[in-house]
Amino acid sequence: MNLVVEVGLYQPRWYGAKEWPPSPMRLFQALLAGACLGRAGAAEGDLVTLRWLAGLGDPMIAAPPEMVRGARHMIFMASNDLDAIGGQIPRIAEIRESKKVIHPYLFGRDGIFLFVWPLGTAETGRVAAVADLAGSLYQFGRGVDMAWSSAALLGAESLAERLRVLGSQVWFPGASGSELRCATEDSLASLQKLHAEAAVRSRSGLLQQPGPPTFRLAHFGSPWEQTLYELRRPQNGDGFASWSAAGTVLLATIVRDAMVARLRRDGAYADRELELFVVGRGAAEADKSKRIQIIPLPSIGTVQTEASIRRVLVRRPPDCPIRSDDAAWAFSGVDLGVDHSTGEIRAEGGATLTPADDGAMLGHYGVDKPARVWHSVTAVVLPVRRRPGKASAARRLETEAAAFLAVRQALRHVGVVAEVESVRVQKEPFWSKGERAEAFASAPRFDAARLWHCRITFARAVPGPLVLGDGRYLGLGLMAPASGQDRDALLFSLPGGCRPSVSQREVVARAVRRALMSRAAAALGEVPTLFSGHEIGAGPARGGQHRHVYVLALDEDGDGLVDCVMVLAPWRVDRSWMPPKRSRDQFEAVVSELSLVRAGGAGLLKLEPAREPDLDHCLFAPARAWVSLTPYAPTVPEARGNRWAELAARDIRQECGRRGLPPPQVEILGLVESAGGGASINARLRFPAAVPGPIVLGRTAHLGGGVFQGGGGADRF
Repeated sequence: MNLVVEVGLYQPRWYGAKEWPPSPMRLFQALLAGACLGRAGAAEGDLVTLRWLAGLGDPMIAAPPEMVRGARHMIFMASNDLDAIGGQIPRIAEIRESKKVIHPYLFGRDGIFLFVWPLGTAETGRVAAVADLAGSLYQFGRGVDMAWSSAALLGAESLAERLRVLGSQVWFPGASGSELRCATEDSLASLQKLHAEAAVRSRSGLLQQPGPPTFRLAHFGSPWEQTLYELRRPQNGDGFASWSAAGTVLLATIVRDAMVARLRRDGAYADRELELFVVGRGAAEADKSKRIQIIPLPSIGTVQTEASIRRVLVRRPPDCPIRSDDAAWAFSGVDLGVDHSTGEIRAEGGATLTPADDGAMLGHYGVDKPARVWHSVTAVVLPVRRRPGKASAARRLETEAAAFLAVRQALRHVGVVAEVESVRVQKEPFWSKGERAEAFASAPRFDAARLWHCRITFARAVPGPLVLGDGRYLGLGLMAPASGQDRDALLFSLPGGCRPSVSQREVVARAVRRALMSRAAAALGEVPTLFSGHEIGAGPARGGQHRHVYVLALDEDGDGLVDCVMVLAPWRVDRSWMPPKRSRDQFEAVVSELSLVRAGGAGLLKLEPAREPDLDHCLFAPARAWVSLTPYAPTVPEARGNRWAELAARDIRQECGRRGLPPPQVEILGLVESAGGGASINARLRFPAAVPGPIVLGRTAHLGGGVFQGGGGADRF
């Protein structure tokens, strides 16, 4: 069951400032104001109900769908802060300023909002108290936003029907989108305190504005509605019809025109609405975010998959004026073999659009599977043209620079704000069965010169589907996650104010490892061997392979302070182990989100966003000679007598064998006594041929011991 608090405005406009949709904190304040109306304060029963309501968590929010912003204007008024002029009212003109901005939201239908909390069986008895409290609400927003409210207990079916009747746009907590204020357990006490302080200031003649109440910020998002359709042969309902990937624009146009023809015959929408939000003709910038996308999906997944279109994804924005049920009716069962404007049979052949039962293909396009590296499947339409004439390096660099800016702009248009590390553009496809960019040209709108295949690498994983460029409403610019692009080494820089001494690097490494285990538990529901070094359950990992992460605290500038932390996946260090796909996904998902580490005596570490180390970094660049950066701790009991150097060299060669490295020549450079009475070794290694790093060996390797850097004096051998 669900507790539903419904708030309705008496006029189809709302003046609440700087937030959309209205926040749960705004509802909380409006309920408290209603409870206090005509009284010295709220009744104790109402206060108990408000405290309970604040503890329910973040609600789902439903807002009116047809919303536009009204005219924006300012009201010039004096500041309330008389303290700034010593309380002298005649000098009030000195603090005159443009204080209040009026920018209302206007609704095409009734202004009705729903706030929905799921309830357990034991909590349903409080609904009557919430209904009494809601009955006292008289305004919602600013003073001109007069409102009414009610509360009820609704089941899932009744709630869905109410949302359908209202045609509401729904916002879910936790999704990316608007950042809204939410009530906490301390919100009620803070509001009461602020009210008391404001009354004292008013009686003393000072009109200084009190501070804000206590609240927390939470993200609310309204996701696009996505419906997958299949192309089926009308003669055989069980067989797929296929369409050439190069005909993406033609197929999307046929589907679009068939939908428009159906809706025109139905008469529920004006031609102007269909032109703006389905066809896109005459659409202003503000209208584009409400336009329906029709995206034919070429079949991908394996190198053997035939790259033809068998499915069409229809994406409807949450604030699109075309209702969800009307859109579903207009698309389902469309005969694509008929020109719906003339009734003629198309030469391309027949196919029927049928709702899909299996959505597995969406996974190949990154739906619910965020990825960091994406490449285009259908060409992206960019305002970048290849200049005629003979190609040159300078011209190529100029084209790539222009494409980088164009791709950044295209990402901004679709609301992707993740940092971009690199962009590559070319005319050739990035997958073996793809078409060249020019094959997707559709005159006169999509000129071949503006069509490019793109490969985009983000600093952090972003979710799909990702459709970019000027042709995104007709299926061009469709991206898919690139395979084999998982990061297995991540570098975090430390800002200047929180760099501990290198003497504490093991403390830092242990703290980072604990932080990764905590993040894994929160994100995955368990702590896999990859982060703990232990099997699920009790006992250390077995099998002789180093299957958990390596954490290195490094001093790269040599000033005696740790200035970066590097986390290495075990398969990057141990060449003999091929990890499962699940481990690669877990490493990227958990490690890339690390940002704050409490390291005990080493302090609070604020990590800058993760990045991949450069390939020419001294720990990664191929080299024949490698020298100790941090001391090597032998994996065998410490040797006694004169043979310790010989035994240590043998131990290092065995460790290299375990890591899948060729046996090196080993020169022992010295013995390092540790505080606990043990000993570590500095050494130089020389391999028969250059090998890439990283090389991390020994008993303390997972905490930053036994790290070797390349270029370690090859001339000495």
